[in-house]
Amino acid sequence: MNLPVRDTSNSETIEQFADSSFQMIVNAIKESVTGLKKDWTFDREIYTAFCVLEYPDESPEAFLARNREVAAGLLAGEAPLVLHESQIHQTLDKPLSYRKNDIAVFDLDRCLIVDPSRDYEDILIMAEHANYRLIELRALDGLLDTWLDEAEKDIRKLYLAGGKTKFSQRGVKLKLGRLQTLRFDALFTLENLDNSSKIIGDYFLGLIYERLCALFNTEGWKISVERRLDALQNVYELLKNDTAERRMLTLELVFIVVCIVFPVLQIVQVMMSP
Repeated sequence: MNLPVRDTSNSETIEQFADSSFQMIVNAIKESVTGLKKDWTFDREIYTAFCVLEYPDESPEAFLARNREVAAGLLAGEAPLVLHESQIHQTLDKPLSYRKNDIAVFDLDRCLIVDPSRDYEDILIMAEHANYRLIELRALDGLLDTWLDEAEKDIRKLYLAGGKTKFSQRGVKLKLGRLQTLRFDALFTLENLDNSSKIIGDYFLGLIYERLCALFNTEGWKISVERRLDALQNVYELLKNDTAERRMLTLELVFIVVCIVFPVLQIVQVMMSP
């Protein structure tokens, strides 16, 4: 692609350019984002691709087999010739090829692509897409962690404060409303994640995406998010029910005092008066 890149930050490296571009996006949307702190920082997610364009062997499989220790070291982020054979086998396991002269091997943070025809742009797009989905799940999981901490504090205030702290029904409803908004956002994120493999439209690229999702354990992240959402929903539903029950009990006590005790006291006072 020969699209021009406009950079007003005078970045000297790709990382600096990526940081400045992301900060530009944050500045443009931060007024519309709720809960964004002034000192907010973002997590960096780096996925490195090693692309080999020439090899002297007859096939990429032979080239990879001859250099398997070096290739495994690159993918694992370790020095060559230090990995055990079992780790080398696990790292280079399940390579994917589309043509006879290309091969791609994937790991958690890196991938190795051997392709003399240089037709690997779609593979990089799939790696970027899978990493983006992983970041979405991690960010959502971190947000739910914060909400669970807040829910634990609310529970302690209600049940472990010796009855000194009371929750208003309106306050619980507000938190339930915020939780429902978060729940819808999470459900849309999970739905998009499930549909990602369907909208790719290419069997081989779909295999790459599934391979990356298996490495990133996106299914485990999905289960964690769903479990935390259910836990939060249950906590605030219990708080809502408990607050409503306490309110009804208070109203019943007021009713008893006003409609029963107070009239009885008046009658007794009349009877005892001369």
